[in-house]
Amino acid sequence: MKHILMRSLAFMMSLLMLVGVATACGKSDEVTEDPAATTTTVQGEATTTAPAEEQVVITRENYPDSLPEDLKFSGKTFKFMVRGDSGRRDEFIADEITGDIINDATLGREQSVEDRFDIEIEWVEVLHENVVTGVRAALNSGMMEFDLLAAETDHIVTLGAEGFFMNWIDAPYIDYEKPWWNPESNMVDSLSINGKLYGITGDISRLFVQKHFVCYFNKEIMENYPTIPNLYDLVLEGKWTLDKMTEYGALVKEDLNGNQQMDTADRYGFASYYATPFDNWIIALGQNVVTKNAEGVPEFRLDDPDMVELCELLTEIYNSDTTCLSPGNRANTTKFFAEGHCLFTVGGFEWASGMRDMTNDFGMIPYPKLNEDQEGYYTGYSDVGASCVAIAKIHPDQEFACAVTEALAAESYRKVTTAYFETALKEKYSRDSQSSQMLDMIREGIVFDFGFFYGSQLSDCDTMMRAVISGGKNNYASIYKSFSKVYAKRMSDLLSKFS
Repeated sequence: MKHILMRSLAFMMSLLMLVGVATACGKSDEVTEDPAATTTTVQGEATTTAPAEEQVVITRENYPDSLPEDLKFSGKTFKFMVRGDSGRRDEFIADEITGDIINDATLGREQSVEDRFDIEIEWVEVLHENVVTGVRAALNSGMMEFDLLAAETDHIVTLGAEGFFMNWIDAPYIDYEKPWWNPESNMVDSLSINGKLYGITGDISRLFVQKHFVCYFNKEIMENYPTIPNLYDLVLEGKWTLDKMTEYGALVKEDLNGNQQMDTADRYGFASYYATPFDNWIIALGQNVVTKNAEGVPEFRLDDPDMVELCELLTEIYNSDTTCLSPGNRANTTKFFAEGHCLFTVGGFEWASGMRDMTNDFGMIPYPKLNEDQEGYYTGYSDVGASCVAIAKIHPDQEFACAVTEALAAESYRKVTTAYFETALKEKYSRDSQSSQMLDMIREGIVFDFGFFYGSQLSDCDTMMRAVISGGKNNYASIYKSFSKVYAKRMSDLLSKFS
């Protein structure tokens, strides 16, 4: 096995780090022990009663999978094709131990799976822009370049629709009831077409976890306005709504430079830009781009009256004088927020890493609800950046490929997500213990929308509302009407590929 000494040391150190993580987060990794044995007297003789069998407390770090304990693939090589670009490669690959807890947990995941099955994992790196053409050419020629492919959603969807991938439904060893596949989200039911699903995601992709959406707030600004209540309490009470966000945002708006006009030197209630954080409002406010009807057929909901009303509401907010759109992109918006120019902004979990040097404290809470009647707080799946995984339809040993995939997903949940979510995010990036509770709530509210997942095949229907509002015209209904035939045609074409 390659680099066996380095990998073994990395794995041992990762385990030691994760034990420390669990202790720091207040989560118990200890077994629950019964009271000490007692001594009694029976017919004049002292008898010692043995303690009952110890029970292990199930935590994220030791959550059991359903793979057979004796399953082995002795001597086999598992080829895992991933994106080798800078910023994407380290989602799966760690070359050596560095002391960085996420890097070392990633290395530990690989070592654990290799040791468990007596296999070697070989990384096949391909540039992001070459995934579709490269995989298509290889599979068309009958070549097996990989046992598992991890790539951006639109690439997996494109190749899956062309018939290159195995159907994940009823795949051997894949247990969708396990937490690493987000069972509460109904991913399989939401995204399958005619009983077919060619790409899945979850904790196996660290970027999937990083790209959950969150609302950030500046705690110092908020504390200067005593009429603004504790936002964590508001969330827990189910009263954190869009109206509350706009109300509190209006309170803090101020012309800081005194030039009688609002510009980037002033303070706003809310700052954002038109990209995936905007698109997530659709899910956060309880709507969907596409849902399935009673027969299980996907149907557009873009022309639903609730969507039209939602567009009008977001148009008002994004064009309000308490909202700043001038930052224009993620980096500038993060900087604008970190410098104290707005009370609220929205983005992914990963944004927190760009705020580590922020002087003022910040907090993280879910996107607000539409109103208090909305059942929960929701976050959508971003098809930009996060990885889906797929197995070739022509794979000669799908049981082998699926078993290793399940083990990788399980070890990702136990080690990598723990390192990122429980430590790097909850402790290093967030500034208080209540943020940790909020992050759990956000994670539990993940929603898979068919229109977002298959957006690249459906004329980017998931970005239509963004395009309407950024265009500055309140013409949502007419824009949908002009695109409705195109959307219908694309949906028909997509469904036919899954017939």
